[in-house]
Amino acid sequence: VEKHIFRDEEQDRQDIIRAIRQQYSPWYKEARTLVQFTQNYISPNWYKGGNSSLAMLALLKGQINYKKDKFVWENTGEWRMGLSTTGKADSIHKVNVTDDLFKLYSKAGYLGYKNQLLVSAAIEFQTTFLPSWKQNSTQVKSTFLTPIRYNMSLGLDYKPVEWGTINFSPATYQ
Repeated sequence: VEKHIFRDEEQDRQDIIRAIRQQYSPWYKEARTLVQFTQNYISPNWYKGGNSSLAMLALLKGQINYKKDKFVWENTGEWRMGLSTTGKADSIHKVNVTDDLFKLYSKAGYLGYKNQLLVSAAIEFQTTFLPSWKQNSTQVKSTFLTPIRYNMSLGLDYKPVEWGTINFSPATYQ
């Protein structure tokens, strides 16, 4: 009964060690992952028609940030992949890519006014990983590194609260 009511001592010790490391280290690391499976069944005698399908969605997102004195460096990486069976809708392909994104974002800068204003430079890179085709066709819609989106910017970030940022980037190249 005690194990269900009270926390594990080893878990408490690990939480304390983690808090001490975060207090003295300028690095902050975080990762999140999600895998979701979905099944859809349409009965053959359903008068409106449709196709049964299986689908999978996977998300992986991570951050590695550095903050020491007035210097801030934020890095984020994200990968999303969604696949779905095509059923009878596509006679050529068995699987359809429903979501495909690989994204890297990095921003570095110096804190100014009340540690809320950041003079910053940012770089963002986005692309796809998996090939995707038009329905009932061998024509490719997208594939690895096609398309590529690239964005560089110089400007100011105003961060009035911890979870929100207002960005002003007059010098931007896309």
